[in-house]
Amino acid sequence: MKFNEDLFSWLEAPFSDLGFKKAIYFEHNGLFDFEKESEDSIQWIRMAFDITKKGFVRLDGYIQFKPVVDVLEKFVTIKEEFKEEIVGNYPLYKQKQLWISECQRLSNLPLNSSSDLDNFKIKIFSHIRDFILPFFDEYHSLQAVNDKIINEVQQNEYSNFIPGKTNFKVLIILRMAQNPKYEEFRDWALKAYQKGVELDAATYQKEYDTLVRLTNYLDKEGF
Repeated sequence: MKFNEDLFSWLEAPFSDLGFKKAIYFEHNGLFDFEKESEDSIQWIRMAFDITKKGFVRLDGYIQFKPVVDVLEKFVTIKEEFKEEIVGNYPLYKQKQLWISECQRLSNLPLNSSSDLDNFKIKIFSHIRDFILPFFDEYHSLQAVNDKIINEVQQNEYSNFIPGKTNFKVLIILRMAQNPKYEEFRDWALKAYQKGVELDAATYQKEYDTLVRLTNYLDKEGF
């Protein structure tokens, strides 16, 4: 959609000014990614737009920690076209009413005139400064993820903060952070996945086998 392409080009400069120097436009699904990369991590802001008409859909922040992905990709296939997030900005989602009101406020902004677009930019970057950048600051390192998520939230909430292959990612983080919870979580995961195999081997055997290979690797490696 030409409008989305033009909007993406228009937003590149202000994102670059914030330090997000790399910009990627996914034409087929209306996604804009703006990335800030360091030696060990990638932070990115993803904006989603409607691909059939002018319309903003949502705005998210994600963090990838490269050492975690380096281990993870030894055991699971990671799609090349998307970055594998380790942490998503669930702290905002958890505030349900605030999240709903923010989504509605941003998605209702008109995108027709030049003044509409200027106002849209002001509102979007205000949201980024209020919610996304503080999220990046809070979880700036793998140690912070270990301390503020794995050590503080309930285990059944891990997947809200650490999406996709959550248990594998948590095990890697625990081991890298030398967290004493590692062995307890490893043993729990192995038993839980084994139970899954007993109930439905066709569905769970491959995941269990991958988990066993991952834990064997983590147990042997000197992190």
